[in-house]
Amino acid sequence: MLVGLVLVILQMRQNMDLARKAYVSEGNVVMNQMWASMTGEHTVDAIVKSIASPDEMTHADFLALDAYLYPAMNMIYRDYQLAQEGLYSEADWKASVDLYVPWYLANPYGKAWWEELAKEFFPREFAEHVDRRLALGSARDHHTYWQAVGARVAQ
Repeated sequence: MLVGLVLVILQMRQNMDLARKAYVSEGNVVMNQMWASMTGEHTVDAIVKSIASPDEMTHADFLALDAYLYPAMNMIYRDYQLAQEGLYSEADWKASVDLYVPWYLANPYGKAWWEELAKEFFPREFAEHVDRRLALGSARDHHTYWQAVGARVAQ
């Protein structure tokens, strides 16, 4: 009887733990859906303008980019959260930062957006790793890849 009670208690704890982990993950999905509704049809134009002519950006361009960059960073941060829940390792979330952060932030606009706006929304450990990755200087963003592919095709 006592063994059965212990097993029931363990199962209840396991269920509560799984529910908490699912709630964390679902919270990211909801947040990203909310931001996605703000991106609009000209987000790609705003992304290009942020690289090619950032001085011509409008407030609408800024909002479109914020609505694009925040969910992108939030999805990378999700791996950090899952590591905190024991579902990913520290190496897993750091690999996500190392792989994806440059794509979004390794350009002057992305770095400024991170420093001025986004960085404060994330835990220190996560933000510091993003900073270290960006400080390496060898990171390539979407624009750099576009230029490299274009140069190769032009040969």
